[in-house]
Amino acid sequence: MTSQGLRGLLCALLLGASGHLAAAELNVTPGGEVLGLPSSAPLNQFVERLGEPTARLPMRGGEQGLLYGNATLLVFKNQRLTQVRCWLHSRFTPSLFLGWLDQVEPGKDPLTFAVDGTLHLGQERGAASGWLNGHEGDGDELSDVRMSGNSEVWLGYGNSDDYGIQGESRQVVVSLSVSIPEPPAAAASMGVMSRP
Repeated sequence: MTSQGLRGLLCALLLGASGHLAAAELNVTPGGEVLGLPSSAPLNQFVERLGEPTARLPMRGGEQGLLYGNATLLVFKNQRLTQVRCWLHSRFTPSLFLGWLDQVEPGKDPLTFAVDGTLHLGQERGAASGWLNGHEGDGDELSDVRMSGNSEVWLGYGNSDDYGIQGESRQVVVSLSVSIPEPPAAAASMGVMSRP
């Protein structure tokens, strides 16, 4: 059995034992599935799949956030997923005003995700460039934004663990955010037409 097949079997066993999705299975495919569910799945299906969130956060514009641990947020509007975000909490500084997250328990199995099975938290910026180069967008020294289908994918960067002590400091992905656009059928029923 290949290592990938063995990993899949292990994940299936963990899922069966816990009743919730194992961390190794989490993936966001822009324009496709989000954390193992269709992007159009309602909020309650995400809770059934992932378990009860650490906190439910009321947000601006009538949105609601489901916070898992202190590193992953699912954003919903009218029960529809609009964005998924995750971050390496340990890489954020007090100047980013995330101090309140220090008071949130990270959980025993932190919930994070990969984008297209390729982009991961902690990944070196250079390793992410292969995926970035295949998508339209822009970036600067602190972040990159790319379009993947109708989804906007945002990557934020910070210093690696060693902060340059063992040579030149490397940038790593410390934050991932993926917007989940409204399905075309729903947009058309609301009178929103896409451009040809």
